[in-house]
Amino acid sequence: MSTKVSQQVRQKKIAPYKDTKRRLRIEVNKMDVKHAKCFAPDECVIARAIARQIPNAYRAWVYENSVYVAFADPKTAKLTATKRYIPSPNVKAAINGFDNKKGFEPGTYWLEVPKGSQTLIAGKKRSRKRGTGKGMRHMPTGKGASCSPKKSIQVEKTQRLQSSFAY
Repeated sequence: MSTKVSQQVRQKKIAPYKDTKRRLRIEVNKMDVKHAKCFAPDECVIARAIARQIPNAYRAWVYENSVYVAFADPKTAKLTATKRYIPSPNVKAAINGFDNKKGFEPGTYWLEVPKGSQTLIAGKKRSRKRGTGKGMRHMPTGKGASCSPKKSIQVEKTQRLQSSFAY
């Protein structure tokens, strides 16, 4: 899955993201809710509250399973780091409710530190265990493996052509 964050990292517009080491407390007020947009990860209620509260936050992207915050050096305006947080269950519920037009209650919310299988390192280890490409996990290999469907169709067509020319 490619997100706006991954695209901006590839284009070198922001620093590569890393898991954070500390929880983040966010105070959401009525103005954050009023000016936020549904289904916009960088203009979400939580993203607006982060941009307002954290002095070095350049930008924030809020997704259902992760939150990315890009930090910039205020003196040089260079992007220094991008941190990844995990939204707590009440943040997930609030985001889903806001996107489904059910409103968003102002208050205090927490963004958690990734733990265990949520960390980036665990995700990389999991992906190494899997096959090398999409669908490669269950592909037959070895002596008894049949050819691909495209090749078998081509073989059938050539056999039909050869049999029609035989007479």
